[in-house]
Amino acid sequence: MTPIAVTRFVELSHAIRDGMKAYPGLPAARIEAILDHAASRAHYQGQAAFYLGRVEMPGNIGTYIDSPFHRYPDRADLSQLPLDAVAGLPGVVLDATVGADRAITVDGADAMLAGRAVLIRTGWDRYWGDDAYWRPGPFLSNDLVTRLIEAGARLVGVDCWNVDDTDDPARPAHTRLLGAGIPIVEHLCNLGAPPASGFRFSAVPLKLVGGASFPVRAYAEIDDLAAPEGLPFAVAGLDHVVLRVADLARAIAFYGAVLGCREERRIDSIGLVQLRAGRTLIDLIDAADAPPPSPGNMDHVALSVTPFDEAAIRAHLAAHGVTAGETARRYGAEGFGPSIYIADPDGNSVELKGPVDE
Repeated sequence: MTPIAVTRFVELSHAIRDGMKAYPGLPAARIEAILDHAASRAHYQGQAAFYLGRVEMPGNIGTYIDSPFHRYPDRADLSQLPLDAVAGLPGVVLDATVGADRAITVDGADAMLAGRAVLIRTGWDRYWGDDAYWRPGPFLSNDLVTRLIEAGARLVGVDCWNVDDTDDPARPAHTRLLGAGIPIVEHLCNLGAPPASGFRFSAVPLKLVGGASFPVRAYAEIDDLAAPEGLPFAVAGLDHVVLRVADLARAIAFYGAVLGCREERRIDSIGLVQLRAGRTLIDLIDAADAPPPSPGNMDHVALSVTPFDEAAIRAHLAAHGVTAGETARRYGAEGFGPSIYIADPDGNSVELKGPVDE
C-alpha cells in the first residue's frame, strides 16, 4: 500500500492588530471600518450586511519581507519578486548562538544552505508584545552573512527584529544580502515547531509596484507520511544513490555539464564527490580508491524513512530475517542524521536514512 502523505501547515507569523506597534519610529496600525455590518445593511435594502474595512499601516510591521528595493532604488521591488523566490522554498531552521556582542553565529554545513530559505532561530520572539522586544537584539554576524551569500541561500529569515545591529547605521547585513538578491524576512515566530529541514517555506507579500517591505503570512508546509499497515516507517523518497566511477573528473563533467547537477560536498581523502540533484544527492566515488562491487557500479541506494524509531525498525527487520548494520550519523540530501545499512536478497546495499538531527 502506498503511504498517505498529509500536508501539515505551521504558522510562523505574528498577527497584526489595530494599534499594534510597528518598527520603532513608524506609526502604529489602524484597522477600522468604512462601513460595518450594521451601517451597510441599508445599502442592501436590509437583506444583507457586509463589513467594508480600511487598513492603514507601514510596510514594516508584523512579520514582513524586505525586497532588494528596500535598500537599492534600482533593484527589484515587491511586485518583481518571482513567486519561486518567496513560496514553496525548501527550508532549514538553524539554532543561533548569540555572543556577548549580540552577534549571531550558527553551526551546520554550508551545503545545507544552498537553494534554501534559511530560518535562524534565536528565541527572541518570546518577547513579542512587550517593550523588551525592541531593545537592542541579536543580529547576523558579518561571517554568517558571508556564509549565507557564498553558500547560495535563497531567502533569509529571523525571529528577532532586525538582521542588523540597530546601533550600526551602515546596516551591513541588509546591504549585502539584498545586494545579492536575497529577500529578508524579519519578526518570524514559532521556529521551534518545524523540523530542522524537510519542509517548504512561504512568505508571500502583495504584488505592490514600488513596494519595498510588506507584511507576509509566513508558514511552513510539512508532508507527514502515514506508514503502511504493519510497518514502523514509511519511505518518503530517494535520499541519495552512490555510484563508483572509473574516471571521477569525466563523471563530474557529465552529471554537471550535461545534467546540471551542482557539486555540493567533497571528501578527497576517500575520493567522494556529492552532487545536488533536486532534493536528492548523487554520490560519485572514484573506483581507483575503491574497486566497484560485482556486478555493476552501484555502491548503495539510500531511502528516506520516517519516523526513525531505531528499536521498531530493528525489530521489524529482524522479524523478516534481515540483518541490520550499526546505526550511525551520516550525511544525506537533507543533512546529517541517523541511518542503518541493510542488504537486499541480491546483496545490494540499502541505507535507511532518518530525518536530519541538526
